[in-house]
Amino acid sequence: GEEYPIETLNEVFQKNEEKRLVIIELMALAQSNEEFHEYEKEFIEKVINAFGIDDSIIEEMEMLVNEYFAIHKKLANFIAAE
Repeated sequence: GEEYPIETLNEVFQKNEEKRLVIIELMALAQSNEEFHEYEKEFIEKVINAFGIDDSIIEEMEMLVNEYFAIHKKLANFIAAE
């Protein structure tokens, strides 16, 4: 397949809402197996840098994704309880 430089993401995702959604989804995907590998972190950081998103917003995104997974885990435990 054809490869594209990561900087071209700005051509595809131009709105801030789209960029935030991409990063949140990448964070969630990286944590979905409860292991956040270094290469996943490095890739997400490259996307963040390509988008030029402020660190304070990234911190909030990380916090929200972590909260989401905590709630998801509680729901899964509740559903599985007898």
